[in-house]
Amino acid sequence: MNIPYTYLIGWSKCNKWYYGVRYSKHCHPVDLWVKYFTSSKAVKNLRLTNGDPDVIEIRRTFTNTKDAKRWEDKVLARLKVYKKDYWLNQSTNYSFRSVDRSWNEGMTKDTSVKLKQVGISISTAWMQKIKNGYKSPNKGKKRSIEFRKENSWIQIKKGNPHLPFNSHQEFIDYCVQEYFKGLGVCTISANLNLSSSSGNMIKKQLEYAGLAVTPNQTISKILKRMPDFRFKDYNSFSTFCLDELKNGKKLTNIAKSLNVSYDAVKKATCNYHNLNL
Repeated sequence: MNIPYTYLIGWSKCNKWYYGVRYSKHCHPVDLWVKYFTSSKAVKNLRLTNGDPDVIEIRRTFTNTKDAKRWEDKVLARLKVYKKDYWLNQSTNYSFRSVDRSWNEGMTKDTSVKLKQVGISISTAWMQKIKNGYKSPNKGKKRSIEFRKENSWIQIKKGNPHLPFNSHQEFIDYCVQEYFKGLGVCTISANLNLSSSSGNMIKKQLEYAGLAVTPNQTISKILKRMPDFRFKDYNSFSTFCLDELKNGKKLTNIAKSLNVSYDAVKKATCNYHNLNL
């Protein structure tokens, strides 16, 4: 169930505050500072230097997204946050101020002459360019792996300036090192304070290193399901599985005895993530 809400977080000792709104699909107030840590880069940076805030409050809940957006703009304008340096919100042009004044709200090309004219003018211009022999310079071209890696690193640093890596290779090496410990891509992402949807980003870095990542149970997932699991680190788990394999036991029997998946045992016995795994 989607419950949009506004919230206040703050570091009272250093007098730093942030007022925000959450309205994404499936959002819920219980997620605040559990799964959701705001989208503010200023908040992320302050959290790295000062730890978690001591004030975390849900200020108001709403039944729809528009009301939540309107209320946040109203509060930020009332507080005049852009004039006060103790607010981490520094925008002078509130994001949702035009939420009630969208010129094309409710319009379609069938009901709006303006939208219809815009569509016709764009289509006509492109058709004329094509008739004049225009061809896209990138048509049929495949971007090189070097270009994709460089562009990937630029986008990663742009969205996550708090990452403590000086180069893309350093980031890749860190992801590989953590993955070899038995951590899953989502766990690595969470440890780096990335968003909850950044698992694919970590997976891509592992692929750049030549690792074909497949869905399976890592130690972190096993321990989450079974806190009393006899192995607490990947090395001991892998060593046990290898010893059992040498003693003639099959992968399925090892998995059954430990109550884990076949893929988890296969991964642990493939000489640390064989490239064909």
